[in-house]
Amino acid sequence: MSVVLLDPRFPAMLPVEAVPLLGADIAYTEEVPVRVRWVIADLGGHTVDEAEVLVTTDLANELVQYRLDHGDTLIKAPSLLVAMEPDREIEAPGAASAPEIPVSGAGYVDGEIVGTDEHTVAVAGLRRTSRTEIPASVMDELEDAVALMTRALRQGEWEQAQTHHSLLAYLREETEELAEVIDAPGDLDEQELCRELSDILLQVLFHAEIANRRGSFDIGHVAGAFVAKMRSRAPYLFEEVERPVSREEQDRLWAEGRAREGKEPYKPSHPAPTAEPDSEPAEPAEPSSPLSTADEVIRTARARGYKDADIPTELRFPMLGLENDAPGDAARRLTKAVGQFRRQLAEDSSAAEQ
Repeated sequence: MSVVLLDPRFPAMLPVEAVPLLGADIAYTEEVPVRVRWVIADLGGHTVDEAEVLVTTDLANELVQYRLDHGDTLIKAPSLLVAMEPDREIEAPGAASAPEIPVSGAGYVDGEIVGTDEHTVAVAGLRRTSRTEIPASVMDELEDAVALMTRALRQGEWEQAQTHHSLLAYLREETEELAEVIDAPGDLDEQELCRELSDILLQVLFHAEIANRRGSFDIGHVAGAFVAKMRSRAPYLFEEVERPVSREEQDRLWAEGRAREGKEPYKPSHPAPTAEPDSEPAEPAEPSSPLSTADEVIRTARARGYKDADIPTELRFPMLGLENDAPGDAARRLTKAVGQFRRQLAEDSSAAEQ
């Protein structure tokens, strides 16, 4: 017998290991949303008063506690793992010594359609607020990020001097660093991934605030543009009842959405991304080898006046230590060294410009 505990913030997020159990008789505690029961019904589940599988969002429910006390297996939604297993939480720098900061709100973000304005329609399509499943703590963090970016451009001379074009070098650099973390051998470093994603978010906020300063659009319009695009290209995300969507249907709807937007529909060779760029897909480029990228960055450094003594030895002599490497180690080591030296070149260039 099993208790399936869903996250009250994201009740439609079903644990993968619970899916095989949801095709027979299912019992629910009273607070489980009807739309979640519909999703489970689509998986073959039949609602009954008592069953071997109990679905709930309330761990404190008396029936839930009774069943767990009598040996039921608890299956948790993925989003609850950190909350219920704090040792898995990603620590912020200085978290041990930082004072606890209270946050506003204690529930969910609720609202209703409030209409739109001509500018929003022109930039992003319909802007609206509707009930979401975003916890208030997440909204607090996002509001802090937007407020900090706004203040940075009010106070910082360097920030005020930036343009969309001048920020491109930083965006490319941050994207490369994110790729390095994801491509690194071994287990994914979750905390480092979180930090690198925050650098990407900084770039998005920065560009949006620059546009806001000239009265063009703000971060809300950027989010609205994303929602408008998904409404056109992934309309199943706006249906009343959640349902599984096949790869074929996703590809078809994405192509139809592009056609409505005046773009040529095409059949992608992989699942459509959640926010596909507006540009037409480019021809796939030949992948660069680590040796060719090392050669490229060496040429760039020499063109900028760097002496060979200033260029890392592992770039100029990448074969050193090869006899001690396992398969693939040399390529990974060289790729990492290239990324580090590129960052040094970018930092030196930025310092020279200031």
